[in-house]
Amino acid sequence: AWVLDELVRYCRSTTRRGRPMIDDPVVRMQLADLEIGVEAEQLLWLDLGRTYGMPPTPAIVKELQPEFAQACMEILG
Repeated sequence: AWVLDELVRYCRSTTRRGRPMIDDPVVRMQLADLEIGVEAEQLLWLDLGRTYGMPPTPAIVKELQPEFAQACMEILG
């Protein structure tokens, strides 16, 4: 997802307390969780589309997207 790519780029180029944000273990964990969520959503889209000819249910998407947004906001402060 391009949003995650941009967030990673931001964390690499932005410093907090004199160090790049990407070096913070908490930020790295949050970015890893976001990557897992993005991959899971992509797999759901691929699997359900191939198997049933339909995208994931709105409930799945509604669950993942707010979590993604919340994690992005926590990282950005």
